[in-house]
Amino acid sequence: MNFNKLTISDLVDQQLPDFVVGEFPKFVKFFEEYYKSLEISGGLLDITNNFLDYKNVDNLRKYNLVTTYKLTQNISTTDTSIILDGLDGLPSQNGLISIGDEIIFYESVDLPSRTLLNCERGYTATTSLSATATTVETSVAASHELDDTVTNLSNLILFLVLRNYEKQYLAGFPFENISTSIDKDTLVTNIKDFYNYKGTDVSIEFLFRALYDEEVTVKYPKDYVIKSSYSDFTVDDIIKVEAIEGNPYDLIGNELNQTDASGSVITTAVIDQILVNNISNYSSANKNIFEIRLNVLNKQVFNIPKESILRGTLDSTSSVITVDSTIGFSQLNGIIQIDDEVIT
Repeated sequence: MNFNKLTISDLVDQQLPDFVVGEFPKFVKFFEEYYKSLEISGGLLDITNNFLDYKNVDNLRKYNLVTTYKLTQNISTTDTSIILDGLDGLPSQNGLISIGDEIIFYESVDLPSRTLLNCERGYTATTSLSATATTVETSVAASHELDDTVTNLSNLILFLVLRNYEKQYLAGFPFENISTSIDKDTLVTNIKDFYNYKGTDVSIEFLFRALYDEEVTVKYPKDYVIKSSYSDFTVDDIIKVEAIEGNPYDLIGNELNQTDASGSVITTAVIDQILVNNISNYSSANKNIFEIRLNVLNKQVFNIPKESILRGTLDSTSSVITVDSTIGFSQLNGIIQIDDEVIT
């Protein structure tokens, strides 16, 4: 691939002595061609210098992994320009192709006409690349006809990297059956999410998209089974009161209001039910306490009033004050008021 980096073959004439460049041009050309053969896409120097770029999963997109093309015209053994039906996946400079048994090197491409320019026929190059072996072949120029198959030899390293990713991250995954609309780089990049969600709805949906390019909805039988004790639970607002006069059960269905110090209503509730709970051992002797179950009409809640009723006689020397309830009173260092007297 062409990563637009400065190459050694571009600098050969600058590194040799001037008299060598001036008097031995063929020697200089030999060095340039030698390094150029190492720098072509997939060559030794190209892989060494650009290996991190080759490992970049973004370079594994479909248009970089095209392997074959078709000739759009007949070519002879001396033609240096070759027109193909497409150029996706071919480097723009210093690329390699093969037609039949012949290997061809080209220097550049003309994108509008899909033409490979300055071709060197009967080239020697690597034709297969694996983790254990590399195959290098020598060829001779030959004639080829319209619609002959042209093989891309410039992206062999990409397929080697891709196979390594597949072995490392996609072991056991049927990637060979993946929909053609899904790029390899997309699958490799997102395979971690697939494993994280394995067994969930997300992974099943992903699998069907990957294999069949279909959107599915996952449903479970448990969602349609009647379950016992599956009703919604409610938390009731309950207050406990003492009956002073009248029948407390006559309050059912009426509204209960709570007001602030100015007399404005701040909370309203409807009395749903009254239950009697016999509570004894109050400091003021036994009494019947009624639990009133409320249906609060708004989001406000009833506040516990900071008032109580004095139980028993209190003189000026008393140090203990008995009240009906201490709910809402401070536990330490509190201040209360009885009539006009403030007590700490």
